[in-house]
Amino acid sequence: MKLKIFIPLLACICSLAAATGQKIPATNGSSPLDKEKEIAFSDNEKLTYIVSYSAALIPRVDAGEVVLRTSRTTVNSKPAYNIYANAKVLASFKSIFDLDDTYQSWLAADDLKPLKYSFRLREGKYRANCDYTYDWPSGKVKTHYHNLKKPEGRTTVISLKSRSYDAIALFYNLRCVDMGNFSVGGKYNLQMVLDDKIRTVTFKFLGREQRKIGKLGTFNTLKFSCTIATSSDSESFEDGSEFFLWVTDDKNRIPVYLESPIKVGSVKVTLTDYQNLKHPVGKAK
Repeated sequence: MKLKIFIPLLACICSLAAATGQKIPATNGSSPLDKEKEIAFSDNEKLTYIVSYSAALIPRVDAGEVVLRTSRTTVNSKPAYNIYANAKVLASFKSIFDLDDTYQSWLAADDLKPLKYSFRLREGKYRANCDYTYDWPSGKVKTHYHNLKKPEGRTTVISLKSRSYDAIALFYNLRCVDMGNFSVGGKYNLQMVLDDKIRTVTFKFLGREQRKIGKLGTFNTLKFSCTIATSSDSESFEDGSEFFLWVTDDKNRIPVYLESPIKVGSVKVTLTDYQNLKHPVGKAK
């Protein structure tokens, strides 16, 4: 699994959120995102994760780092949030594979709908850029993708389904949704714009756990299992892998741990640092 996969996985993590703060009006539709939302993150929140790999004959190896930051900005003279995410390999791992990917999403401050999205991939000698522009009145999103081999790029226009968001926008919107009525074992679907398609994300709430997270201590957490539809069919899960994740059982709803099986071994993502959270952290007493 490449580090860049971690960003889409984050889209499924924060499925229960009951934050206090700025009210955002509810809208019609069937998505969980249609419920009333309240901003759960501060203007300058920063989350840092370590990505590691392990297998039967291979001890845990720390391979990369993922950082997410929030800030206030404007888009077309309107107030907005900028969500910045960077995934890169650690210096000790660069001789095996070099990667430094950056993702950004811009969300309208009033309703958290995505306005723009971009990614810049730097993986070995491979380079690729992509930009999304959302047009909500027409229900379309335009994507423009180009790489070194095809600098002219390609432009695609996708029809948006109800609350179809890019991965980062989906993740930060879910953190702000009050889903207190979720039941243990309940299954829920979301729609994510990924690779010029609308992919289905299915997640299931497994219950509450106390989880020790490295040197940060033990957290009260909510546990989920998730699956993202495969690239061959935006509605097919036959080849997809189920992964498990834990988020803080507090008003921040930040992911603290993720574990995903791969063909050989597993990938683990662990929170190592958090700064400027809007609410107290739900650590176990």
